[in-house]
Amino acid sequence: RIFIVLLKTAIIPLIAGLLMKQFLSFLTSTLFPFLKIAQKWTTNIVIYGMMVAYLPTIFEMVTNGALFALLLGSTFIGISFFIGYLFEIKNADDTAKFTAAFMAGQRNAGIALIVAASNLKDPALLSLVIIISSIGMIELKLFTKWVTRQINSNAS
Repeated sequence: RIFIVLLKTAIIPLIAGLLMKQFLSFLTSTLFPFLKIAQKWTTNIVIYGMMVAYLPTIFEMVTNGALFALLLGSTFIGISFFIGYLFEIKNADDTAKFTAAFMAGQRNAGIALIVAASNLKDPALLSLVIIISSIGMIELKLFTKWVTRQINSNAS
């Protein structure tokens, strides 16, 4: 069951995107600037909107002792970000480094959401996974901004 959910929500879209890039590069290069803007806006709306919506749940979880799970989850996502960056460390293209880093961190959060949504019946546990993933996405955005500033200051 988990494999079917992963197949539908992660693997098939990934393969479709790779095939489009390989065989319809003219289309992907035309759509990329618009999709990049749309992705940035929708990601921000979803992440920050979910965090605002889940504020009461976050406060409840902190008071119920789930703070350790929140910290552990966001630490894991942060470590994944840096591992993704290290895989591309010898690459001269900074964009490739950040893309690998962001995708490594984001992949873990996304897969956790897919597995949790398809298997967890307890709404509190599902909320915990959603909150950890959302915090992780904010964390990834902050890491990316920080590293970009570091690179730009070193280039000057």
